[in-house]
Amino acid sequence: LLRSVARLTPTQSHDNSQVSRVDTGALDKYNPFEASSDAKQDITNPRAPPYSAIQAQKITTAELERRQRELDAKAAELARREEEQRAREVQNRPDSLRGVTTKNWPPLPSFCPCTPCFYQNIETDIVPEYKRVVKFGYYLWLSYACLLIVNLFTAMVYFFGTSNYWGGSLFGVAILVFIICIPSSYLCWFRPLYKAFRSNSSINFFIFFIVFGVQVLVMIIQSIGILNWGSCGWITGLAVVKLSPVIGIMTLLVACMFTVITGISAWYLIHVHHIYRSTGASFGKAKQEFTHGIISDPLIRNGAVEAGLFAARQTTSAGS
Repeated sequence: LLRSVARLTPTQSHDNSQVSRVDTGALDKYNPFEASSDAKQDITNPRAPPYSAIQAQKITTAELERRQRELDAKAAELARREEEQRAREVQNRPDSLRGVTTKNWPPLPSFCPCTPCFYQNIETDIVPEYKRVVKFGYYLWLSYACLLIVNLFTAMVYFFGTSNYWGGSLFGVAILVFIICIPSSYLCWFRPLYKAFRSNSSINFFIFFIVFGVQVLVMIIQSIGILNWGSCGWITGLAVVKLSPVIGIMTLLVACMFTVITGISAWYLIHVHHIYRSTGASFGKAKQEFTHGIISDPLIRNGAVEAGLFAARQTTSAGS
């Protein structure tokens, strides 16, 4: 047994030496992770499909057309909404800002057959700086109109309550003053005042100064109360206070109201004149506005042309 083992031992040792002599150079250069990393890279980053310029152009053009259609639809929707918003704003806007001047003065009830004659809106037509001035002028005109109503009533009481011969003429003239002075004062001095502050018109300022100055003089006469002049002033009241104390006191109260409103009107005239001078207006500007208004008036312009043609025809016929 020992001999057999001894015989086998050299062969096995020879085989072991051959195994030990196997070349390990390839194993030294071998990296087992290289193949796996390449596989992972192929999995995570798949290869792009082949590029086609025609296909890319088709896709790009279709996408742009789709986006353009969407933008056009959004723009049309936005324009429609803006138009609706502007329409609502214009509808909610005051008449004066919309360019619509619906006549609203005098304010008459709906059942009245007459309609308003003027458009008046101090809140929207007059700048905030002069609103109080114009409102004060309007209230001053209302006060004067109410005073003429009171004067008419007192003159009627004076006529029926006394035996003075001038009572009838006092009452008759008071009726005429009531009918004429209320509308004429509104047309002749308040409307020019309103237009002057609305458009900074020098010509309207001058009309106001002239007419309102005349009215202040008339109110001074009405305060005095000259007999047969249609006003219950101081002279009229003092003439009847002894005969009829009640009627005399009523007449003297009207005289006091005439005096107060006359003083306020004189102050208001001076106040408006100071405002007018502070704006840099002058008579030259008023004259320029008046001339421009005459030239721009089509009726006056046509009349001037016809007058010129008529004069030319007359000259031609006279020369022939």
